Order: sequence, then structure tokens, then C-alpha cells
Amino acid sequence: QQVLGSDGRYYAVTTTKNGYEVKSPTGEMSYFTYDKKKDAWSLTQNGQTRELFRFNQDGTITTVLAEGEQLTVTPDEAGLYQVRTVMGGGYFFAMR
Repeated sequence: QQVLGSDGRYYAVTTTKNGYEVKSPTGEMSYFTYDKKKDAWSLTQNGQTRELFRFNQDGTITTVLAEGEQLTVTPDEAGLYQVRTVMGGGYFFAMR
């Protein structure tokens, strides 16, 4: 499926068994992968994988910030606002 990015360019998004494969307009590949055992989403780019966020047993979500620090928030507008404030804006979506 072709998806219009916030930069005005189209990205090719393919659903895989465990997530999504995203091909940028320049041909770079990114992989968003869900690990059911960890209940977590990760991003793989340029051969490097890093966890983006995980769903916790208590109903909260822990996100991994760019510097490797972790932030645990509630899965609601207040939690999303907290993440956006720390990360400097942008859009974030999380689904099980």
C-alpha cells in the first residue's frame, strides 16, 4: 500500500507476519516488528534494531527514548501528550 508521509512523499508499506516493511521513496528499508512474547514493537533500520515501546502487565506503556532512556506512561491522551512533550512533537500510534 502506498502511504503519504508527513513529508509529502509516498512510502510503500507492506504488512508482514510480525509487523510492517516500509520502503522510502529513496529505496531505504525500515521494518516495524511486533514481538508477542515481549509484547513490544521494534524498529530495524540499516541493520540496527531498537525497541520502540512495550505494553506492560499493569496497562501502562514503556517507550524507549532516542538516548536509550525509558518513559512509562498511561495509554491515553495524557500519556501520549507526555511522550510528545519529551520527544519534541510528532505522531505516535500504538496497537495490540
